[in-house]
Amino acid sequence: EEINGLYTNGLYIGEEKLKKILSLPRDTLIQDLELVLLDSINRYGYFEQLVDENGWDEEKISFVLHAICLLGELNAADSMDALINVMSQSEDYLELYLGDFLVEMVWDPIYKMCHSNLEPIKEFMFKPGTYTFARTAFSSAVLQIALHQPNRREEVINWYADVIKFFLNSKLDDNVIDSALIGIIVGDLLLMEATILLPEIKKL
Repeated sequence: EEINGLYTNGLYIGEEKLKKILSLPRDTLIQDLELVLLDSINRYGYFEQLVDENGWDEEKISFVLHAICLLGELNAADSMDALINVMSQSEDYLELYLGDFLVEMVWDPIYKMCHSNLEPIKEFMFKPGTYTFARTAFSSAVLQIALHQPNRREEVINWYADVIKFFLNSKLDDNVIDSALIGIIVGDLLLMEATILLPEIKKL
């Protein structure tokens, strides 16, 4: 019942409802939230048609955002594959379910889920054909690690160095080079004052 409620509540879902959901047994709750994400992919055509016929209704479309944020609140690191599967979907999919929230707030649950292991999200940055702002959300999450955990600054700089090296060694035909993404990554590096990477940025 609590999970079904995610499909009928908009952004103002209510603190009490969220607390009730988070009080459920952790393991099965995480499994259910991952199923919600999978459902959004399997039934994308249904929800797309629903919006086409009736207009966008946040109470019927916000369930993906709810599931992602709840997984973040649970620090569900083992759900990173499920999240990456969502973020690997088409631009149309991400626009339908997440819209501007993709860049405005999805970095926060990513940060909570992945901050202990940056390798999976580095691999996502290398994935061909992924939507620009899906990848920038991951860069934003990594930036936050440098800002909030300064003891890990070197680790974060090495992460960005590997990403830049990957782009420098890629060709246009690889379908991974994205000028908007590169611009935003450089902006993130400016925010953390990563001057040590200036030579690599210049090459990029």
